[in-house]
Amino acid sequence: MAIKFLHNISLENLELKNAKLDVVTSDPTYVGADYEGRVIYNANDNAIKFHNGSTTNGQQWVTLDGSGDISSVTVNAGDGLEVEAGSASATSGAFSVTLGIADISGVAGTYGSATAIPRITVNSRGQVTAVTTNSVSSYSGWSISDGTTTEAVASNDTVTVSQNDEIEVAVSSTDTLTIGHADVSRSNTTSSASPAYGATFTAVDSVSSNARGHVTGVNTKTVTLPASDNTTYDLKVASGASNTAILQLDASSGDDDAVTFTGDDDAIAITEVTTEGSEEIIFNLKDTIGGARTFSGNVIVSGNLTVNGTTTSVNSNEVNIGDNILVLNSDETGTPSANAGIEIERGSSTNVRFIWNENTDRWTFSNDGSTYYDIPITGEYNPIIGIDTDITTSGATVIDDITLQDGVITAATTRTLTLADLGGADNYVGWNLKLDGSNTTGGASVASTEEVEFLSTTTEHGGVTITNPAANDLEFNVVQGTTTKRGALELATNTEATTGTDTARAVTPAGLKAHVDTAIAATGFAVDLNATEGSVEKTSNTYTVTHGLASQDLIVQVVDISAGTPTFDTVHVDITRPNTSTITVAFASSVTDDDYRVLIQKVM
Repeated sequence: MAIKFLHNISLENLELKNAKLDVVTSDPTYVGADYEGRVIYNANDNAIKFHNGSTTNGQQWVTLDGSGDISSVTVNAGDGLEVEAGSASATSGAFSVTLGIADISGVAGTYGSATAIPRITVNSRGQVTAVTTNSVSSYSGWSISDGTTTEAVASNDTVTVSQNDEIEVAVSSTDTLTIGHADVSRSNTTSSASPAYGATFTAVDSVSSNARGHVTGVNTKTVTLPASDNTTYDLKVASGASNTAILQLDASSGDDDAVTFTGDDDAIAITEVTTEGSEEIIFNLKDTIGGARTFSGNVIVSGNLTVNGTTTSVNSNEVNIGDNILVLNSDETGTPSANAGIEIERGSSTNVRFIWNENTDRWTFSNDGSTYYDIPITGEYNPIIGIDTDITTSGATVIDDITLQDGVITAATTRTLTLADLGGADNYVGWNLKLDGSNTTGGASVASTEEVEFLSTTTEHGGVTITNPAANDLEFNVVQGTTTKRGALELATNTEATTGTDTARAVTPAGLKAHVDTAIAATGFAVDLNATEGSVEKTSNTYTVTHGLASQDLIVQVVDISAGTPTFDTVHVDITRPNTSTITVAFASSVTDDDYRVLIQKVM
């Protein structure tokens, strides 16, 4: 089986020694440009031949026998070129053809002047095909005028636009001339006067302006005040309708005027007395005042205060009540049904309540506004839960059982202790320490009030450590084993075995297998060369494979898995390792997806 090379081979200027061409006994029938340049040796013809890329069966293989030569030449000058010497179509003899640029008629010459600009036409090959000129009109000057005087402006002269107190001029770097109204400083003044009767004063009557907002005229007017008539008035009460009174202004001039007072139906009642000599108007508060009212000062109610509305709000921070009993649900009649109590506003925190529950006939409270707890009543609790404080002697009475309801002790039972209840005899004289059923060496008895000491040992042979984490508790821990010390060992997880950094845990066969499996998976990668694979990208005849092995130290092979005839033979292609994440597999010609598979092995 021949070794397949699916990419070009470069010997980098080295010799190909002891090589042999493809030996055939007849010329193969290869048609098409894909075979152009292929070399064979025909043993029957004793000749080396190359394929000329012909798309027909004729003249495919050209013999290289050393006798070949150029038999004819044809020169197509084309646009812009001409044959200057030799023959454009020769069939024999010594061939010598000289090509030159063809002349373009009517183009040669000099173009442009002080009053004419050249205009050039160029074809797609960059050749000038035509040249003309465009005339430039000469400058004759211009003039400026203010409507009365006209001034000529010669070439290169500068026109200056002046400004005054009302007009300002500005020139910018963008060749822009800006003319506008200048800011005008002004000082506004005010005055006052108190003209007497018959006096005069002058005021601005009207202001005229043009379409540009300029003031064009101001008209003033002299104003004369009327003279005083020294009119006197008599004030008397005239008759009026209900809740209405009329004051009559009796003028000495004979022109009488009336001033009418009308009461408010919700607040003010007006009555009048018209009896000669005792005329008067009386303003009284009505018995019933409607609408909303606000009193800014103190309000003192000497009698009883009855509020018939549905809501009474007291916005003061201090309320003083002389009564010692507050009555809630005062409008309740018959069988009580509505609960009542007190709610405390707590701002951003949940309000709390103290409520009388009519269903259970008892007081309750809530710390969250939704869950309520009963307040114990007489007979639901026993304040005595024990009678003895000394339990070191027999006959001590202690609590046996406690009954709780809603966090409150409602009942308790007691019993009398004996020394036997404490694990000893009635006459305590001591106890013995034993190890595996035998008395300890060096005195086995532990007398009353004596102490037993527990010692830790952490020698190279292992041991235990003893701690007292809480009152009356002892904790025994086996010493951690090491490479030089016996002791307890913790089994490593599969992840810890794979990580390989832990020095205190033991590896199980399962952990070792997991590590080996992970190590193998981390050093190998294989994928079919198909652009639909998630780790494969294809550009033209080149595949980019993302392997995830984090290394460029890779052994890469490509094998043939062509559909129908998979041989798994190794083929040779152009392979590069551009980075630690990817490789590229390049074929010299087009290949079909899924015909080849790449195998990648990381070198550890």
